[in-house]
Amino acid sequence: MENEQNTVRILSALAAEDMKEYKKLTKHKPKQSGGAWSVLNRVFGALTLAIKGVVIAGIVAATCLVLLDFTRLAHDGGKLYAVFGKMFESGSWIFFKKYLFDFAVIGILMVCIKAGYSSGVSSTLWTGVVILLVIGAGMLAVYFAFKVNDFVTVAQALDNHLADKLAGIAPILEQMKLSTLFVSQCIIASVLFVLMLVPVILVAVFVPKFIDIARSGKIFRSVDGIFGAIALTTVILAVLLILGAVINSVHDFDFMSVFNAYFEKSGIATFIYDNNILNAMGILKLPIADYLQ
Repeated sequence: MENEQNTVRILSALAAEDMKEYKKLTKHKPKQSGGAWSVLNRVFGALTLAIKGVVIAGIVAATCLVLLDFTRLAHDGGKLYAVFGKMFESGSWIFFKKYLFDFAVIGILMVCIKAGYSSGVSSTLWTGVVILLVIGAGMLAVYFAFKVNDFVTVAQALDNHLADKLAGIAPILEQMKLSTLFVSQCIIASVLFVLMLVPVILVAVFVPKFIDIARSGKIFRSVDGIFGAIALTTVILAVLLILGAVINSVHDFDFMSVFNAYFEKSGIATFIYDNNILNAMGILKLPIADYLQ
């Protein structure tokens, strides 16, 4: 109704050739009510925001409690036992801690799926390409500064120029078995690296714009998103397995008893840590225990 009245006013202004009123009406459009759907949208929006707030607060609280548990300050005899001791001995905490890392792993994987689908495999692959370009620029800069004669000559000239200024740290360099020429070559390498980063940054900024144009198509965006979710989830899962396998190398030490208790009845996180498939296959079973004993 309000929209129809505004339309009538605009037509009337045109009929009266009142351009001032016409511009005023078309510039400041009245807010249109969304009816019941608008009310529901606000209710569900507020509910979603409240749920997000509770989840974030729960994550922060759980992280703080776990860190406190690891310190053993709240255990019997600890300085904080009088404050938190009863809570850590309660049945609710004992139940919760057995599945806490299950929730953490599931949450990480869900975030990976969402983030991977949103960014797409094309963006993920391009990020990898940019990282390789940065690494390549660094390696190339070092090669030029230390192996190419022209740049070695420049480094020698710089070394002669900085000889007096580097005299103060010469004894330190000698202890580290480094020469002032090495420092000069590192300076040359750093300058070359920064110069090589300029085209890398330009490419890294503009290529994603073309990827966004390609992702404007629904079919490409869906396929790209599905493969992106699979790729990112696979990478993060591999990282978790590697991290769990490394940590599992000190599983049997006494100081790990608190950490191990979190996996006694876990159904998912156990495959990341104490039943890690990499350890079962003899991969990444580091001999840390031999060095610490």
